[in-house]
Formats: sequence, structure tokens, C-alpha cells
Amino acid sequence: MGLKYYFSSINPKKSPLLFLQRNSNSNFEEVFNPNKIYPNKNVTIDDISTSMNSKYLSCSLRINGSDKLEVRFVDLNKNEIINDSLLNIKFSNISWNKDEGVFYKLNTNKSRFAKDSTFKVFYHKLNTNQKDDELLFDGVNENTEVDFFNNKAIFFLIEKNTLNNTKKYYFSDLNKSKIEFVQFYKDSINSFGFINYYKGRIFYSSKNYNWGEVRSFDLNNKIDDKQIIPQFYNNLLTNTNFTDKYLICNYKSETKTYLSVYDYEGNFIKKIESPIGANINFRDFDEEKNELYFDIASYTNPKKNFKINISGTKATLLNPNEEIVYLSEDFEIKCISFKNRENIDIPIKILYKKNINLDGNNPCLLEAYGGFGIIKSAKYDNSLLNFIDKGGIYVYAEIRGGGEKGAEWHKNGSGLNKIKGLNDFIDASEFLIKEKYTNPKKLAITGGSHGGLVVGYALIERPDLYKLVMPKVGVFDMINAHKYTVGKYHLDEFGNPEIESEFNSILKYSPLQKISNEVNYPTTIIFTADNDDRSSTSLL
Repeated sequence: MGLKYYFSSINPKKSPLLFLQRNSNSNFEEVFNPNKIYPNKNVTIDDISTSMNSKYLSCSLRINGSDKLEVRFVDLNKNEIINDSLLNIKFSNISWNKDEGVFYKLNTNKSRFAKDSTFKVFYHKLNTNQKDDELLFDGVNENTEVDFFNNKAIFFLIEKNTLNNTKKYYFSDLNKSKIEFVQFYKDSINSFGFINYYKGRIFYSSKNYNWGEVRSFDLNNKIDDKQIIPQFYNNLLTNTNFTDKYLICNYKSETKTYLSVYDYEGNFIKKIESPIGANINFRDFDEEKNELYFDIASYTNPKKNFKINISGTKATLLNPNEEIVYLSEDFEIKCISFKNRENIDIPIKILYKKNINLDGNNPCLLEAYGGFGIIKSAKYDNSLLNFIDKGGIYVYAEIRGGGEKGAEWHKNGSGLNKIKGLNDFIDASEFLIKEKYTNPKKLAITGGSHGGLVVGYALIERPDLYKLVMPKVGVFDMINAHKYTVGKYHLDEFGNPEIESEFNSILKYSPLQKISNEVNYPTTIIFTADNDDRSSTSLL
């Protein structure tokens, strides 16, 4: 997304509104209001994307919690919604072809709970009917997954086939009259981590370095391969952003996150750190002014937007008059590790109000995600701080299966190792009790999606540890999950129930199959939604 405009979301009682600021000195103006389109529905803006010259804006709308999105378009010059829309968009980003149209993935499922059928990539010209969109890629016959993005006038498509463990990489020059794909790379699924394309070169990570590196080769000459940025032990490279002058890398350490700025020869330029326990994100870069835009968010502070000149030392807060309900200095955050049953250090974040008595009698909420190599960032939640302000303790455990300590951390908590990450969560519970942060009569646990599975397993395996259990949109019938919606994509994460050894592994942690009529389980509130086509299958 270009730097021409700044966007901000405001969340009233109903659906959130999107506002636009045309420059740093102007006022924000309303640019998209979902309530005007769907006044009686709960609509969230799932993602936004601007066209190359910021002439148009796409808004991906999630209606009543459905995974099938609707895309609407705004003419930013006129500040009005145009009469154009896309339906049945699922698991898809929106990539622009200049200011002319967008690429997207279409879901063709007839049955809500059937195996997912998001295999087709289409191109849509603005102000045309969706039924006339051009089909660019069809993976239906091979059941191949596909991802895509574009870098200005170069469109990239990545085809993943889990049956033969291969990935194919293609590109197309959008300056040509016809969209045609040229394959430039093929390898096994986990050996090549595509990052970006810039000035004729492919940037990637070889996956040989757990903490992340950046390498590159010429698009037309793979022999010209070189390392740009090496890995830094215990500092995880989570994202790499490209500007005309610099590579801007996001890193995560155990206590904080930071941005490191490099030139294209790999020379270090600048480092910008977040406070302890907070999360920093690159937003954009103004080439003319040499200014870097970023935001910082934490459990105790809403997201704040900053800018800093690359040659300067002090960042400027863009909206200094934002209202703060709670003061961060009133809270204590610990970023520490504990030893699990295998004597492995598991990172954990603990947040509580300063000067409370840690005598084992505090109400405590423990959360985790622990899957797919995903890293959950700190996020401000006013209701959570209200709980902490009244003496509660919030804890987030970075268990194996997530990506907090690199690819190996994920590998050691997935597939046949899945139960190890789930046991890390139980060990975190016991740690909190042992260290007198709480006790079993005051300990609640929660987690969403994969975190719902984590919580469901803990509930069934150690009901004696908890007072309240709140899994959110979790999948609990792991033996049959591959038969529905997106389950077939996750065989590498959980295992394949149709293979005996993997079936036996899954059976050890699948919550539904482990329920006992002889056990008095703690109070449990299971959250799902009318339009949730994944966790709902476990409750049918």
C-alpha cells in the first residue's frame, strides 16, 4: 500500500468505520461505513488494499463471522463507493493490477461444511460483472493450493501440492497485453521461503537457518545467489519490507520486538526498538523525505503511529491527542521462560497491576495459540485491562507449535509432535500455580482457533487444574477434521488420520474422543458462531 494516504479504523457499537487522512496535517474523513450497506448485520473490515496510484481502495468485508468475504471498492478521489463488488472470496488477499483491476481467489463450495474448494484465481476489471472475470489458474483437478501477490507490474503465483511435496513459483509481467505465467523455481515445500521480488532479483530464505536470513538471486540467473542478511541467534526475523533504498526487517527477541534497517548490500543502518512486551510494525516509507512510518502496540497501550527520519534519532507521534484509558506505568509485564517437563525453556508473558500481592489467590487468565508456526502479537484490549485493574493476572504462553522461536519451534509442536506443544500449555498452568500467581480455583484458560484445541486438550487431560475453560472456535474432533472445510490443508500440522501411526498420535490428544462420563469437568463455555464452518463441525 502506498504512502499517499493514512487510514484509521474507529469501532463504534456496531461495525467499525474506516477513515482516511489525506496528509499528516488534514483531518480524518469517513471513507467506508459498512453500516450503510448492511445496517442489520455485524460486518468487520477484514483487509484493505489501495491500487498502485491510490486511486481506488478495496475493502474485504467479513459478514456475520463468515469466512466467505465480500469485496467492495471505493473511489478515493471522489470518496465514494462504486457500484462494483466481488462475492465468495475465501482465504484470499486482494492484489491490484495498477489502477485497473484486482486478482482474487474464488470459493466454489456448494455445501457449507464440504471440503474447501478455493482453487481458482481470477482477474476482475473494475466496473465489470464478476461473472465475466478471467480465470487465470485452476487447481481443482490437482487440489493444489495457491497464493499470489504482485510487486508493481510483476505478478507472482505460488502453487503448492501437498501430495507430492512440491512448490512451483511463477511470474507474469503485467505490462504485457496478456497475462501469461513463467515458472522460475520449483522445490520441496519447506526448503524455499519466498520473500519478495525487487529490481530483477528474488529475495528468499533458504530455511537452513532457524532464526531467519535474507538471500537473493537474479530472476533470470539462479546461479547468482548471495546472502544479504545473516541470521542472528535468539532474534527471530519475522518479516522483511522493501523500499527503494532499504530493507526493513522485523525481529522478535524474548522481551521485545524491533526494526533493523539495512541497505541492499546488507550494511546495517538503524535499529528502532519497542518497549518491553510491545510489538512494533513497519507501516510505510516516504522516499522523498527519507522517513520511516511504524506503529507500536502493547497489552497496555492501543496502537500508536510514529514516523522517524532514517538519519534522525527521535520518533514523532502522529496523533498525540489520542485518549488513553489506562496508564502503562500502572502495570507490570514480565517476559520470562519456565522449564517444562522436558526441561525445555518455554517463553511466557505475565501481565498484572503493580504492587498486587502474589500469594496464589489472584484470578488468572492463561492463553496460548501454539500452531502453524504463527506468532501472536501483543494487542490492546480494554476489557482485559479492566480485569487486570481489578487484581487479575493475564498470561500468554508461547508454546511449541507456534513460531516464536523459529521453524524448529513449530516443527517440535506439530505432526507427530503435536502433543508436546499441548503439554507445554499444561506445564505453564502448573508453573503459575507453583509460583503462586494463582491456584486451581482461580485459574481460567482460553484460546481461539488452534488455541481452542490447546484449551480443549488441557480441559480433558487435566480438569483438576482449572476453574473456568473458554475455548473459542476450536476444533475438537481431530479424527474427522480432515473431512470438512479446510481440514485437508492441515494434515502436515496435525497428521493424517488415514495413516495408522498418525491416527494413533492424533487419538492421544483429540478432545472429543477423550471425554469421560466419570469426570466432573470445570465450568466450560464453548464459543462458536453461526457462520463458522470449522469449529462448528466439531459440535454437530
